[in-house]
Amino acid sequence: MDPNGTGDPILTYRELLARTPSPLALYLIDDRPDHPQSVSWLVKTDHSTINTLGPSPRIEFRLGALQVKTVLVIVFLIRLQHTEIIFESWINGHNQSQDGLRVIHLLQEQPFLTIHFFNEDTIEQRAIRVDNPSPLFFQQCADQILHGAPWTMKDFDQAKENVNDAYPSPLILWNALHSPLPST
Repeated sequence: MDPNGTGDPILTYRELLARTPSPLALYLIDDRPDHPQSVSWLVKTDHSTINTLGPSPRIEFRLGALQVKTVLVIVFLIRLQHTEIIFESWINGHNQSQDGLRVIHLLQEQPFLTIHFFNEDTIEQRAIRVDNPSPLFFQQCADQILHGAPWTMKDFDQAKENVNDAYPSPLILWNALHSPLPST
């Protein structure tokens, strides 16, 4: 059961990947004791999309920090070359377990990201390591979160819903955010 007392069972990332349709992107903190802590992204899409990536795929990122009342909604968008698929990942700097703020702190120091691509059968088909698109962005987010008032998960969910109402598709949000940040 959830240690935060909500009564919801804790899902492993594989269970979450299996239960959620693609396109899906979520972050994961690698906490292995023999490995430096780092943030990776897990991306679920169909195997044919993964197969078209080629040896040196171009991956674009767009990052957004959207202030909705007192809540800072951080969105991390990923788009693969030759596709119109946009993967969304949301970061809550004040979530109950505080891993959102930890992710932001790690990303401001981490020079690279690993993106693990899972197919529709939740089998990891490929992993690609790319440069971190913007450590400075994550530093600015951390500063804003640490100097602002905390919010609840309910506040974050409402703020995210407001963002989704304002930008009703990933493509509309993609186009509204600043210029693409290509991987190198």
